[in-house]
Amino acid sequence: MRDDLFIIHSLKSCLRNQLTSNIYSINNNDTKSPLVIFLHGSGERGFNNNMPLLANDIPKKVYNYIKKMGAGVLVVPQTTWSADMTGWFRSEFQEGLMQLINKIIVEYSINRNRVYLIGLSNGASASWYLAQKYPDLFTAVIPCSGYVYNEGKKFLGEKGQGRYMEPTDEEAKNY
Repeated sequence: MRDDLFIIHSLKSCLRNQLTSNIYSINNNDTKSPLVIFLHGSGERGFNNNMPLLANDIPKKVYNYIKKMGAGVLVVPQTTWSADMTGWFRSEFQEGLMQLINKIIVEYSINRNRVYLIGLSNGASASWYLAQKYPDLFTAVIPCSGYVYNEGKKFLGEKGQGRYMEPTDEEAKNY
C-alpha cells in the first residue's frame, strides 16, 4: 500500500449493520503508532463513500500531520442514514465502533496511551458520550460543536441560557 492513500475497511458488526471506515496508516519507524478516530456529523452519513473525508477539514488536517510526522493511524468510520438522525447513538454502531477501535489497536500496533477521539456535531456528541462510557480508552477527546447526549437525564436551566444536566444519584456520590 502506498503511504498516501486511505484504504476502505468494512467491518460486519456482530449485530445487523455494517460499519465502513476509511483508514490511513503510516509508520516510518519501529515505535507503536498513535491512533486518531474522527466521527463525522449527521450530514456525512452514508455507506462506503468519502463524504466524511471530503466534507470536513479535520480529517485532512490530521492526515497531513500524520504524514508529516511519519507515524500514525487515522480512522474515519461512517454511520448509515437513519430517519431519526441518531447516527452514532444507535447501539449497533457504538458496538461496531468499539469493535473497530479494538481491532485497529491490535492490527496496527497502536500505542494504547495515544488514542485520540475527535468528533464534529453529531460525532462530537458521540465523543462526549464515548469518553464518559470508556474513560480509560481515550487519551484526549476533542468534541467540536456537539450537544451532550443525556440518556434520559433531566436538564436544568432554560433553553438559550446554557443547559446543564442534573447528575444521577450514582454520579453525584462520586463528587
